[in-house]
Amino acid sequence: MQGESGNSRSYITKQPEETKNTELGRENSQHKVEDASLQNSSEGTNQDVDHGHEGEDVMPENLQTTPVVAGRKRIRRQIKKTEKLLQLEAEATITTKRTRNTQNRRINKEVEEDTPTLMEVNKADTKAVQNKSGRRQKKQSSEEDVTTTTTTRRKTAATTTTRKTKAECLSPPRVATCKNEMITPPSGRRISALRKTEIVYTGIEASNSTKKDIASLCGVFSEDILTCTHLVTDKVKRTSKFLCAVGRGIPIVTEEWVKQSKACKHFLDGLDYLIADKESEKKYSFSLAKSLAKARKESLLTGYTFYVTKNCIPSPSQIDPIIRCNGGEVVKKQPRKFEPKLIILSCSKDNTNQLSKTGIPICTTELILTGVLRQELAINDFLLEPGS
Repeated sequence: MQGESGNSRSYITKQPEETKNTELGRENSQHKVEDASLQNSSEGTNQDVDHGHEGEDVMPENLQTTPVVAGRKRIRRQIKKTEKLLQLEAEATITTKRTRNTQNRRINKEVEEDTPTLMEVNKADTKAVQNKSGRRQKKQSSEEDVTTTTTTRRKTAATTTTRKTKAECLSPPRVATCKNEMITPPSGRRISALRKTEIVYTGIEASNSTKKDIASLCGVFSEDILTCTHLVTDKVKRTSKFLCAVGRGIPIVTEEWVKQSKACKHFLDGLDYLIADKESEKKYSFSLAKSLAKARKESLLTGYTFYVTKNCIPSPSQIDPIIRCNGGEVVKKQPRKFEPKLIILSCSKDNTNQLSKTGIPICTTELILTGVLRQELAINDFLLEPGS
């Protein structure tokens, strides 16, 4: 009995210490822990009764481990969760601070860009002052120029009115100045509407006095038929210069045009002083005025190409500029195939047997000489007969 009473006292003394430990782990599930403690206590009493002879006060293992360990684990989990929440809140605060800092920096930059510095303000003010002064100077200079130009115009008008002659009043020019004459260009392809007069002579020679008269009227005496504006001659002649002038549609005048222009002190309209050669016009059945008008509207040989043989009269070097002034082209190589708008100019002296096999029309040079005068291209009327 004494042994049992000693064991019971030792159990009673140990029981409150264990209950203190278990109370720490019973915060979330008290009812479950109380049932487990009752079972463990009953089992512990039975074990003490069975092993009372040993005389040792030993607590059961279940009461020492399970409830305390479970409570500690739960507390650790809760602590970890709270630490994670604190970390997340700290990170969120850091990010918000960073975003606020970046926004503040952007706002500061925009403000700095929008607000000009003192140096820039000073520069802008100086530029504005300079521009105002420059405008004032320009206005003053322009007003001075206007006054000078008006005075010069009045002086020139007074001098020109005193120098007018009867010839100027009777035959007014087509252009106001003597340097340039208005020439109706052939559809704008050869002569510009307003240019310096350039004169070429053919069939007759220009005297030194006429050359001086041309120079006094601000004209140019030339030999280039491709760039001239007037051709001076006495009658119709089928020379290279004459046919080039007809193809270009420029006025073909007499020397009377130069004399009247000298009297009027400016170049007159050349179309009013065209040569009149009725015999030649009947011979070649054409009208010079009509041919020049046709040439101004459209070139006769546009789109045509020609091959000229060696023994032709006029020679290939002479007929080449006539074809080009009328809008055609000349080929130096002998053609071997038929092509549309390709014509061969040849004569009886040249062998045309191989050329006739190609099927290309072979004509005499009269196709060009008379065709340019009439401004008509009649290929069938000037075909070269084989063997002739």
